[in-house]
Amino acid sequence: LDVIAEGVETRKQLEYLSSTYCNEIQGHYFAKPQTSEHLAKLLNSDYVKFGKMSSSSTGNSLLNG
Repeated sequence: LDVIAEGVETRKQLEYLSSTYCNEIQGHYFAKPQTSEHLAKLLNSDYVKFGKMSSSSTGNSLLNG
C-alpha cells in the first residue's frame, strides 16, 4: 500500500511519518507553493539535479545529486 502525506510543515511531522512507513511526503517543510512559470524556469535550469531521495543536513531537501 502506497501512503502519501500532504501538508507536512515540521521536521517532527516528517520524522513521525517516515517512521510509520509513509512512502511519499510533501508540504511546506520542503518548499512553499510556486507559480507554474517559476517551476518551468527551475526545471529548465541547471539548478535541479535528480537523484535518490535522502535527507540533507543543511536543508530540507529530497533530491541528492
